[in-house]
Amino acid sequence: MPYIDGSMWRRNPLGLAVIEAIGPLEWRRDDIQVLSLGCTSTHLNVSWQKRISLGSSYWGARIADVFMKAQSSSAIATAHALIGSRNVHRISRT
Repeated sequence: MPYIDGSMWRRNPLGLAVIEAIGPLEWRRDDIQVLSLGCTSTHLNVSWQKRISLGSSYWGARIADVFMKAQSSSAIATAHALIGSRNVHRISRT
């Protein structure tokens, strides 16, 4: 079983970078613009699976990917909430 620790949120440090800029560095929110470059990834597609049970073998093979995608989405949402969507620029080829 994988450990869930700091390495999970460090996969996308966008939210943490914005928090540090606002907090310890005391930058004005309006002065911050972030360019976030992501690695290529694919969307987790389960739409065709609705007709059959999604059991433990299905999710067991994908759980790490689910955690990584959820963490990245959370980091992006944090940055959007703190400095506004217009100041966050995300490039991630999917």
